[in-house]
Amino acid sequence: MEEFGVKAAIACSWVEMRGRVYRFTVNDCSSPISRTYDFLQYLMKKSGFVADTSNAACNVDEEHKLPSSTLAFALIRVGDEKIIRIRKNFRVCGGCHELFKFVSSAYEREIALDPNQYHRFTQGSCSCHDFW
Repeated sequence: MEEFGVKAAIACSWVEMRGRVYRFTVNDCSSPISRTYDFLQYLMKKSGFVADTSNAACNVDEEHKLPSSTLAFALIRVGDEKIIRIRKNFRVCGGCHELFKFVSSAYEREIALDPNQYHRFTQGSCSCHDFW
């Protein structure tokens, strides 16, 4: 790949809110977002949720394998909107899938993840019926 100048794509996700697009890379942990992620971790541990990140595509620390930055940002900024629409440039891993199911239940929000792949999380379940 180096010989031909080909570089691997950086894993990222983005959310559009109020006509503006916000993009996050896999290691993005800016301060308000990391605080919300800490709260998400607290809720997950309290409920007994443990994410399976063994098949995550990214080669990063365990705590950064989930698309936490985009989800945390969306939860902070969503306001009255009931649907959070998030896109990723890579396929969603099993751990992320489980996290989105958990958050849809805990926060009572509908989350559309990569709408072209039919992942729509509502009340702790996904429209793909966990067959993706």
